[in-house]
Amino acid sequence: MLADFNASGAVEHRASKGSERESVLRMQYLDKYLPGSVRAIGSGEAVEVGGNTSRQADIMIVDPSTPPLWDGNDFRVVPVECVHGAIEVKSYLSTTELENAWKNLRSIKSLTKSAFGSRLGQVQRSVYGKTWDYMPVAGMVFGYEGAEIETLGQTLADLAGGEDDLALRVDSVWVLNKGYLTWRDHDTGLINPQSLGNDDLQAVKASPAETLMALTAHLNSIYANAFMPALDVKQYLKGSWGISGKTWSQHDEPGQWLQGISGISEVPQEEIIDGGRP
Repeated sequence: MLADFNASGAVEHRASKGSERESVLRMQYLDKYLPGSVRAIGSGEAVEVGGNTSRQADIMIVDPSTPPLWDGNDFRVVPVECVHGAIEVKSYLSTTELENAWKNLRSIKSLTKSAFGSRLGQVQRSVYGKTWDYMPVAGMVFGYEGAEIETLGQTLADLAGGEDDLALRVDSVWVLNKGYLTWRDHDTGLINPQSLGNDDLQAVKASPAETLMALTAHLNSIYANAFMPALDVKQYLKGSWGISGKTWSQHDEPGQWLQGISGISEVPQEEIIDGGRP
């Protein structure tokens, strides 16, 4: 991973270099070590039913069944219901870059997940001081290099102090050559991959190997039991899907069909998806 990072330094254009290093993290690490219950996709935005979109995320961790609403060569738009996590990737993580990453992650964490169908409430998760019927978005920041971990910790503590909603805070920060920042239960001292509401922020100085080992365990803790109620995608596809024309109705006698003319009207999407007979 370090060798790939150093090789990507030959890419002089800043945007290209950033994109290359996001790809290294995703393909050389996440694709290999994420649990099979989720998958990592590249740069894109999340969107909610109301049309609000997040800022661009470097990497999104999504359900394997995720349907793209837009899938270009290097950019995707996906329903926020399918997004389990987001990662901001930095070549060098400074305090300013951490503040920017916080804003980006908050924009995706604050979107509303509402387009669910069946199974809602059958599986739940308790994090951020409450119980959820779905997976709230976990947000983390990854830097290949960065400022001292305790300096970044002070910035993260200041940002967290200004955000009362635990679900909108950054969940962890990882700097490959410095260490990491995570939330720790105040009473037990155990690391919480996502805040439970009674946490201290903990800075850990670590080698690159130790940082990657801790990150692997952290990702597994969050995503090993990832779940998603069935997505009701038709809520994203509102409006008319055509104009009603002729209809054919089955007669009482088998094989007999009567042809009629319906009133001219728009065909709602519910008739096509749920009516059984388009």
